[in-house]
Amino acid sequence: AAPTQMLSARTGEITTSPDRQTVQGVIHADVRVLSHLAVRVNGEPGEHLATTLQEANRAQFTFLLPTVGIGDAAADPQLRLDQFRRIEPGHLTETLMISSQLGCAIDVAVDVELSCDFARLTVIKMGQPTSARAIPEPSGNPLVWVGEDIAVSLDAEGAGLQLSDDSCRLTLQWHLAVPAHGEVSVRWQLGMQDTREIVMPATLPISVPNLAGSADRIDRRLWPWLSSSVSDLGALWMATRDAPQDGFFAAGAPWYCALFGRDSIWTARMLLPLSTEPARRTLRTLARRQGHRVDLKTGEEPGKILHEQRRDTHGFGAMSLPPVYYGTIDATPLWICLLHDVWRAGVPSAEVTELLPALEQALKWMINYGDTDGDGFLEYHDLSGQGLVNQGWKDSADAIRFRDGRIAEGPIALCEVQGYAYEAAMAGATMLEAFGHAGADRYSSWGRALATRFRAHFWCG
Repeated sequence: AAPTQMLSARTGEITTSPDRQTVQGVIHADVRVLSHLAVRVNGEPGEHLATTLQEANRAQFTFLLPTVGIGDAAADPQLRLDQFRRIEPGHLTETLMISSQLGCAIDVAVDVELSCDFARLTVIKMGQPTSARAIPEPSGNPLVWVGEDIAVSLDAEGAGLQLSDDSCRLTLQWHLAVPAHGEVSVRWQLGMQDTREIVMPATLPISVPNLAGSADRIDRRLWPWLSSSVSDLGALWMATRDAPQDGFFAAGAPWYCALFGRDSIWTARMLLPLSTEPARRTLRTLARRQGHRVDLKTGEEPGKILHEQRRDTHGFGAMSLPPVYYGTIDATPLWICLLHDVWRAGVPSAEVTELLPALEQALKWMINYGDTDGDGFLEYHDLSGQGLVNQGWKDSADAIRFRDGRIAEGPIALCEVQGYAYEAAMAGATMLEAFGHAGADRYSSWGRALATRFRAHFWCG
């Protein structure tokens, strides 16, 4: 539930530690707010039976408790533990339910071990040891972990609290009486308060048509896939602090739960058969961050659509990307293409008119800044020495190579980007003409010339 996500083992446990790093944890806005989670009944883990992903933000973990109350393992265990997990933006709720088939009541001890390290996403991604282990601060009820800019509150009604010797691990403890042929439940919750709040839940939820009304028009074999996809997309929908009424799709979990120009545009574009609303909001979100000046470090240029927005400077090795980074060659033409698609889909003209100044700036960027070496193609070349070496959709440092296998050096003109640029130039020209703005002939001529150059230089006969 963006900007919050949870990654665990299939048993539901989070097993990372300062000495044994994994990608697991509860991560909120690029910061890990829970780095260890283990459930024990009478000091023992249950025998994992099943994991059920109920929705994008809900899961159920089921265990048998073969030794509880009888001392030795039983061939047919009589107690069961169900762990129900729900993630919401800035919130985690877990309910533990123990059910019994025994003919008498039984007392059990339930422990939940928790710890927090406030590790940044870059540290987690690289598998680096986490030097910081957050110590919970008693501050009444609930208990709180306090980081640099995020506080995590813990609420566990009826639980006793025990700290480890180093005070970094907290154990919640319940002593429960499970009735004969009955069940008993306990619940604990985490809340995250972000003082910086770069991203946040959108105040207006994503709106797509009621799929139930389309059931008779969609092949029944595709129905579960479509329904699940729309649910998963909803879990990636969030907004920026300056415009919570708009929104965008995060690029994906776990590393890209953030605003990404290319990815957010493509996702909204692929959803157009169901709804234009996500695309309209995404266009506005990105237009607010359109480049206005030349900045070598961030890659910003007038009219350019950004690549990504993060909480902190991030990267590894020689790469160090600023929180707002424009190092992308394709987001700008793709933004133009999305605006054209939205217009053709029948969005009110007033909404398109509002974005025409951004359209004109984006078109100018393609001609004035997109062609760094003057050969007539859109290309990229990182001159900062700290940015992305490759700035298309294949952006790993070794992704683009020459025919002989050597890693390609900039400037690099990608095949598909020329297609985006051509479509953007022709679409932009069409919109300028339709709305009575100057420049249509300039961009349509540039697009036709680009197509001619492309056939001469890229086509393999």
